[in-house]
Amino acid sequence: MTLRRSPALAALALVSALALAGCGSSSSPGKSEKRAASGKQQDHVKVILDFIYNGSYGPLAYGTDKGFFADNGVDLEVIPGRGGDLAMQQINQGKVDFAFTDLSSYLRQKIQGQTDTTAVYVWVPDPQICIASLKPLSSPQDMAGKSFATVSFSNGRTTVPYVLKQNGVDTSKVDVRLLDISVLIPQLLSGAVDTAESAIPDSIAENKITAKKAGKDLSCTALSSWGYKDYGKMLIVRDALVKSDPDLVKRVVTAFDKSMQDAVANASADDIYQALKKVSPQTDQESIAAAWDGFKEMEQGNTGAIDPGFVTYSLEFLKNTEKLTTTASPDSLYDNSYIGSGQ
Repeated sequence: MTLRRSPALAALALVSALALAGCGSSSSPGKSEKRAASGKQQDHVKVILDFIYNGSYGPLAYGTDKGFFADNGVDLEVIPGRGGDLAMQQINQGKVDFAFTDLSSYLRQKIQGQTDTTAVYVWVPDPQICIASLKPLSSPQDMAGKSFATVSFSNGRTTVPYVLKQNGVDTSKVDVRLLDISVLIPQLLSGAVDTAESAIPDSIAENKITAKKAGKDLSCTALSSWGYKDYGKMLIVRDALVKSDPDLVKRVVTAFDKSMQDAVANASADDIYQALKKVSPQTDQESIAAAWDGFKEMEQGNTGAIDPGFVTYSLEFLKNTEKLTTTASPDSLYDNSYIGSGQ
């Protein structure tokens, strides 16, 4: 989730809304076909993002531009989103066959029987929530006696207190304030709050640029450094498509994996910027460069296969914060078998 809206993002949100309107058209997801310039048959597939195109989705734009999806017989239609919950809603309604969301959001619905989908690929291997501050936080205990600004629709409201409590912090001494998303960083920079929620690698890259223009340095403490585990973005697929066309699922996941691996290994920040600019003309080069560097630091070879340890941790998190439980084994809640060799 991105916790800052610039004029460029506002414009992109409009594009996103128009694209989402198209989700409800008569064009159904799945296996409509066309042919690529090469003459190779292409299966049309819709995927909805959990937000707009940004640095985290650089590998997707890069891979599409390189032709990795076409090479696997996939004509990919990418729909910008407005949050993981909306992405889940669209895939649950059968308007798309693939969607991006975070692990905890997916599991929350999965264990309650609210979604007929399966997680198949890790795209962002760390939780994206971070705590922005003007002074570096050396440990969770530094949050005691401080204010923390977030927004009502963010799971940071529950996640940050949970992580602090797990680290022995008395959360009654942390003043959690719910603010409008547009004032989080301005309130932090003005000194009205001590800390504020941001997101890595994208929002914090923009936030640091804003702070620099104000003559201030912004620090970012990732919740993962305090022991919290989550997948910031995962690819999920409708179970109906898994049953009807597992080969198509395999080809789609293979193309996503090829895009990720090739981008991380070979793409420069400018390569990512140029690819993103083709699909999102409002893309800002400075923030994308910083976000791409941050993404590669997070990736560290941990994209792709889902770790059962992360699933177990997230199930325990949901049990402790929302009293949600399941008798399902962690390895029944995802499928790593679609990651493998392809074109």
